[in-house]
Amino acid sequence: MAAAPALPSETTSLLPPAAVQPDESDLATHDHYANRDAQVVHSPAKSVDGRAPDGAIAQCQDGTYSFSRHRQETASHHGGVANWLN
Repeated sequence: MAAAPALPSETTSLLPPAAVQPDESDLATHDHYANRDAQVVHSPAKSVDGRAPDGAIAQCQDGTYSFSRHRQETASHHGGVANWLN
């Protein structure tokens, strides 16, 4: 029998490595960073129209949207997570 898939936790990835990348024209800033898995991820950014951009997993307390691949430390430099997105 195959093992059941693991559920997301604070230390597991939320998104697969080929996660949806945001459309840069939807964002006010265009910075990126390398996460702990050496994946290049878009830095938290405000959207131009105020709606959640594609690929965002959370809205930060400061109004930016996070594209993090891990729950742990998401929005840590942006006041924490205001809400997790679907």
